Amino acid sequence: MACAYLAAAEALSDGDAALRSEIAALRRSCETIGGGGGAVRRTRRQQRALARASREASRRRFEEAARILQGLVAERPDDTEARRRLALVRLSLAREALSVAESETPERRWQRVTLLLWAAADVHPLARTAAVYRDIARLERQRARVAAARGDRPTQRAALLRAFAADVSDPATLLALVRLEWASGRTQAAEAWQRILERQAPDAAELAFLRFRAQILDGPPEQALERLEAFASKFPRASALAAELRRLAAERASAAAARRAAEAAVELERLSGEVQQVRKELAERLERRARGEADRADGSGGGEDTGAGSPRGSAPAKQAQPPPETPR
Repeated sequence: MACAYLAAAEALSDGDAALRSEIAALRRSCETIGGGGGAVRRTRRQQRALARASREASRRRFEEAARILQGLVAERPDDTEARRRLALVRLSLAREALSVAESETPERRWQRVTLLLWAAADVHPLARTAAVYRDIARLERQRARVAAARGDRPTQRAALLRAFAADVSDPATLLALVRLEWASGRTQAAEAWQRILERQAPDAAELAFLRFRAQILDGPPEQALERLEAFASKFPRASALAAELRRLAAERASAAAARRAAEAAVELERLSGEVQQVRKELAERLERRARGEADRADGSGGGEDTGAGSPRGSAPAKQAQPPPETPR
């Protein structure tokens, strides 16, 4: 199968010596490869290499055609056929740039593709379709996410504004703008973008996400799971937004549990202090009672002592006298 593409690849090589050399090497390999599993694996590798060479040759031809057509349009601005062909070539270049993983970074590739799409839309109405503008908005949002990952908010805002200019009704772009303004502390701007979202996409999952998010944050934590299930059942395809709501509900429940645990710890400490105070007062009362009983016992014992046992001594008892005799 790989050898069947050699003729087409040679036609697309456009005199490129490096590509022709690679194609010749592939032809020799196809002629000498035998059967077996190892041969199948080698053929697949060669087929991928041939596809890469074909795409590279196609890209170069498209770029050359774009340069020629751009010069023709500059000379004859009213030539609609040249404009149509230039728009098609630019769209083809954008498609090739997205499908081929080149050495440049994804962000630079997205930038190049968006410029090609904007240029195609500017040159002819044929390229001014909803799909083209939707792709521009999607690529600009990807550039905004890369900028947000490195903390570059100005670049993120610029990319999102370009995405909004491409498609003013895209709910994903409007939600990203609302979040950006929240993160920047610009509450009024966030509310303004949310009003635009309500006007442009009243039934979008992104708008419902904002409303459910506010309910989870402001409502009781016990109802967060119920609201999450309601969102997931209403928007089954918005799995990413549902996952974010689930994470928010879990954080809300964890915060509520931590707050209750802290309040319980404070109450326990207060009760422990009260118990210690009661114990201290009870011990003091018992001690005072014991001292009083000891003092009373000492006082009653001192009145019964006699003789030498008394501290001051006591008078000796009088001797008994016989009764007086009666007169006869």
